[in-house]
Amino acid sequence: MPLARIAEVLDSSGEKPVRLLTAYWREQESAHAARRAAVSYAREVLTGGSPTMYEISERDVPERKVLFIQGHVTAADLPGFLADSGELLFAALRKRGASLSGPLFAVYHGLVSEDSDGPVEICAPTRSADVEPAGRIGVRVEPAHREAYTALTKRDEGYAAMAAAHDAVGVWLTEHGYTASASNREVYYPNWATAEPGEHVADIAIPFHTGSTPDP
Repeated sequence: MPLARIAEVLDSSGEKPVRLLTAYWREQESAHAARRAAVSYAREVLTGGSPTMYEISERDVPERKVLFIQGHVTAADLPGFLADSGELLFAALRKRGASLSGPLFAVYHGLVSEDSDGPVEICAPTRSADVEPAGRIGVRVEPAHREAYTALTKRDEGYAAMAAAHDAVGVWLTEHGYTASASNREVYYPNWATAEPGEHVADIAIPFHTGSTPDP
């Protein structure tokens, strides 16, 4: 346990120390379960198997306007970047009296790891016409596309499990003769922070087209 959390436990009284310890242990168990799933996937890949632990589906996504914030972040800084950027996007929508037209999503334009820093965009879709670029916030139109995706539960939220899911969707595209037409993305549903371990909280998705030549 990090020293700061140890101090929080020791400085608490009554039933709070036990609750804090229980919460920490639940986090560790969840992270371990996510790593176990990722290792199982990696084992299948390394032995030449075709992993079946992820159910891949397809869907059509219509054209939509999005507010976005882009940044270069490593894996360690990613959670904070996503949370802070999401709050800035929500504030920008409220200021304009606008609302979301779908869940927040992140677009990964490059590898995010301990050594690589993306870049990453966090995006907020909206139908409001009254939104303009301001400061760090940009506005663009996300083109309509078809995408392959897999749904993840709360227990899969760890970095290792989500990275394995990205890879699994990419393998599925290759096996079906499809070509990615845009960067990988993660879709975050509103229950992300409050969901039980088995609840659906996110999707890993890759836009694609059916030809072998990338879109211009």
